[in-house]
This record gives sequence, C-alpha cells and structure tokens, in this order.
Amino acid sequence: MSAQDVHALSREALIEADEKFKAGDLGAAEAAYNKVRFEECEDLDVTFQAYNNRGALRIKQGSMPAAILDFEAALKLKPSEADVWYNLGAARRNAGEVAAAVEAFDKCLELSGNLYVCVCSRAEALSALGRNEEAVEGARRAIKLDSKQARGHVALGYAHLKAGSHEDAADAFATAMARGDSSPATKQLASLASSL
Repeated sequence: MSAQDVHALSREALIEADEKFKAGDLGAAEAAYNKVRFEECEDLDVTFQAYNNRGALRIKQGSMPAAILDFEAALKLKPSEADVWYNLGAARRNAGEVAAAVEAFDKCLELSGNLYVCVCSRAEALSALGRNEEAVEGARRAIKLDSKQARGHVALGYAHLKAGSHEDAADAFATAMARGDSSPATKQLASLASSL
C-alpha cells in the first residue's frame, strides 16, 4: 500500500471514528480508530488526533491503562499540546496513579497557564495525596479563575476537610451548592463538615 493510500485510509478511519464517538457508539468508534495505520501513516496530525481521541474513548470505556498509552503516544508526536497533558493526568488519576497525574497536570499548566479544569483536577489530586496546603492554594487559584463555577469550591472544601479545617470546608461546600452543585457527594461532604 502506498503512503498516499495509508494516509487516505487512516484519515477516513479517523473521521468515521470521531463521528461514531460523538454519536455515542463507542464500540463502532473503537473499531474505526483501530483501522488507523498508526505505525505506517506519515501524517502526524492524523495519528496524533487518533491517539488522543482514542484515549478519550478509552477513558469513557473505563480502560485507563490503554488510555494512558494512547495519550503518551500522542505526546511523543506533539509534546506541547496542553490538552493532551490534561487528558493524561485525568487518565492517570482515574487509574490511581495520583502522583503521576499531578505531574501531567503541572505540565499542562506550564503550557496553558490557567486551564480551569486542570487547576481543579490538580487541587483534587493534591488533596488525595494529603498535600492539603498545596490543595487549598490550588483550589483558591481555581476560584480566582472562575468563582461562579462550583468545582473549585468543592475542591477547596475537600482540601479544608482533609486538613481538619471543618468550618472552612462547610463554607466552601455551601458555596459550591449555591453555585449549582446538587450532587449527593457534595451534600454528604457538606453534612460531614458541618457535623465535625
């Protein structure tokens, strides 16, 4: 098969896979991504996008080790893509590789500056590691970026709760709920913080 044919086949497979993924047909999307000729295709944009998108698909499927491999492969092709560093961090966090997740979030923020979702994810991961002062600082940074979003307030509440600052935790959870977070987990954490 010629290089031109490999490129055309891989590009068509990527387009098909992305359409199936957006439509929610995860099995068909995975089959289409697997048609991409990763090793043979010389178009780095196609292989990069296919690795990154297949990694996102694998997160949805709950296959974190495979997602991590895809994001790492994408980053070998384009190491300056902040969004992929974020995706890698999320996959690592979901796989229980929390310290490695923080490293990926740090790289994302080094490249992007202030990506709100990454700042929040980093603060949450720091709390999980017991690095509570850093987590509080990170959550406050998220709130400075967008105080109207609930997630930064939840991260702040969780960091305060882990640090033993129960009143501050209760206040942060109450703010998160006022910002629209009606999840049972946040309500439960708010109740816990208020009872301590």
